[in-house]
Amino acid sequence: MKRSRFSTEFYLKLWFMLPFYRKINVNVKVSWTNPDVNVKLFPIEWLMSNKSKTLIRVGELAIRTGKSARAIRFYEERGLLSPQSRTPSGYRLYGQDSIIRIQWIDQMQSMDLSIADISRVLGSLRDHDTGPHLMTAIRRFYTERLERTEQEINRLRLLSSQIQSTLNFFDDCAGCTSEHSPQHCISCQERQEYVSMPPMVAALVE
Repeated sequence: MKRSRFSTEFYLKLWFMLPFYRKINVNVKVSWTNPDVNVKLFPIEWLMSNKSKTLIRVGELAIRTGKSARAIRFYEERGLLSPQSRTPSGYRLYGQDSIIRIQWIDQMQSMDLSIADISRVLGSLRDHDTGPHLMTAIRRFYTERLERTEQEINRLRLLSSQIQSTLNFFDDCAGCTSEHSPQHCISCQERQEYVSMPPMVAALVE
């Protein structure tokens, strides 16, 4: 019976001590195609240099998120954002998770949460040390936000209806050439049917 052949690749990290107590971190790349095995060693510097290609500096992060570099640093100061790494010269490096976090901050601010509010939310979530507890806390947070969002939607729908009624009030005003004072408009007799002046208009007529 012919043995099936397969290919796979995996990485291992080895930490070992060389003479003079110099620590060297080496990444071992092991590849095999049954029954052959090939082992290649790559210095950790090679691994990190390739990883850094997926990271971006603060300027690129600002462009991708529409934020200023100053705003991003402000988020860091408030504990809302953290760089994933730094270059040898000290420049901050950010990953995809930073883009997602900034987009989330925008969403929270659109729900009338201040930066201080967002900071408190993140702080409270960090207090949970198990996955189930954290997921329960996140669900509770979004359940509350959904309730408030639906209340706001209902309020805006009512406001939209009031504005539409106000605009309908002006339909009979088209072509009016009256020289009476604005006060006359409150009890205007030129309308096809009596319609009381909407509060949104009456509040502006003195």
